[in-house]
Amino acid sequence: MLEHSRELLWGIGIGFAIAVPVGPVGLICIQRTISVSKLAGLSAGLGAALADGFWAIIAVFGVKAVSVFLHFHHQSFRLIGGLFMLILGISGFFSKPKEIQNNNEEKETAFEALRDFFSGIILSVTNPITVSVIFATLAATSHRGIGMAGLVGSGTIVLGVLIGSCLWWLFLTYITDIFKHRVNQKSINTLNKSLSLIIAGAGFIIVILAFLPAL
Repeated sequence: MLEHSRELLWGIGIGFAIAVPVGPVGLICIQRTISVSKLAGLSAGLGAALADGFWAIIAVFGVKAVSVFLHFHHQSFRLIGGLFMLILGISGFFSKPKEIQNNNEEKETAFEALRDFFSGIILSVTNPITVSVIFATLAATSHRGIGMAGLVGSGTIVLGVLIGSCLWWLFLTYITDIFKHRVNQKSINTLNKSLSLIIAGAGFIIVILAFLPAL
């Protein structure tokens, strides 16, 4: 494994860098952490990390059929992602954040956790920017002396992307939860509605752009 440490570190760096920009999943992660619990926010983030790992596999191992499919259907993916964001934003706006408990973490059901997890997957899979960055970055690794030819080396890069993405979502959830417990319930309610409006607004814009192929 030590001989592939460069591939692992490179993958972790890529995964972390891809996840850091505050996009659809970042907004959902923050909103769910504030309005529900750490588990809710983390579930959405881990779903996105899994999706990043999926795209990394396709990029690293060069699955041509999938790449061609994505190229011809990226507008449909954009539309699906935009509609999903719009629904999540509207739902979040009308939902009531859970009360902050002094010493007990708010509990989330398995169904709610799975819902947030798959929300993260859907938003990440349908985000053309994330997909493009992953493909462009990993396609360039062969020119950096990382050794993409080896099966193990390529798999190690994919593992690194997954780890790096997970690290960011753990960090974001932790920081958001600390902030959440330092403000009052009224502030949380206001922040939840504000984030939900941003999410819904972004989703609406994405839907509009989906009907404008030139953009």
